Amino acid sequence: MEEQSEKSKTEKLTEELKEMALTLGAFRVGIATTETLTGGPPSTDLTYVLPGAKSAIVFALAFDQNLIEPYFRKEDHKSLETNKVRTTTLANGIALEMAGFLQQYGYKATPQLANFVYRQDSENWLLDMHPPISHRYLAVRSGIGHFGYSGNIITKEYGSAIALASVVTDAELIPTEPLPEEENYCDECKICLAVCSSGFVDPLEKVTVNLGGKEFSYGKRRSNSRCFLVCGGLTGLNASGKWSTWSPARFEIPKKDEDFTAAMPGTIEAYLKRQRSKVDFSYA
Repeated sequence: MEEQSEKSKTEKLTEELKEMALTLGAFRVGIATTETLTGGPPSTDLTYVLPGAKSAIVFALAFDQNLIEPYFRKEDHKSLETNKVRTTTLANGIALEMAGFLQQYGYKATPQLANFVYRQDSENWLLDMHPPISHRYLAVRSGIGHFGYSGNIITKEYGSAIALASVVTDAELIPTEPLPEEENYCDECKICLAVCSSGFVDPLEKVTVNLGGKEFSYGKRRSNSRCFLVCGGLTGLNASGKWSTWSPARFEIPKKDEDFTAAMPGTIEAYLKRQRSKVDFSYA
């Protein structure tokens, strides 16, 4: 009887947390546990951020789809950038709210912000950019979406135009299952690579991770310096010379990872001289 009561309590808490995430603004929510993440990379170790952690609630919010096309057409930069920042801020707020909810019931819980938080326990942590907990791994294991070849989480409703955040807790929760691989609409067409001027994702080599006995694969990522240079807005022109990001800079993008260190200083100097509006968080 006591065991049945404990199971009922776990089921009730799991459903309450899932409903809470959806009510607060997420369009999809999943649960991962230490068991379903077993064997994964270091960024799936929930105890890194909370000793004694047992579960994580991960959820996704969508960016405004109507703002994406005008952004790519170079008609409107501000609207999508503002929407991305506000959506990410909302995701952070939901994580904080859910952590507080769990704490009120006597559980330990820590919110994991959507972005710009990295492990600082390595000498080159700012370049390594390893997250305390990988929302992507939690999301693919718990059924939020699939991996695209790019390594980003993709969903049928919103593609990869989403923000992810999570909450790690010592509460026992019921895990949700990953989506069936046959439903993954990524056919590795690699258009995502064609529109990435930095060449961040390797076109041939893939990475496979094992999470709780289930394997997930995506294209291997190259040096983060590639992202700094292009996504950071330090330069924008594609090697074809036919299109660019929003960045007005026109510096050559090195082909080899090891050449980026020498290429960065001049691009940064030029970037710092450019005038930027207060709401522009990226020139990419």
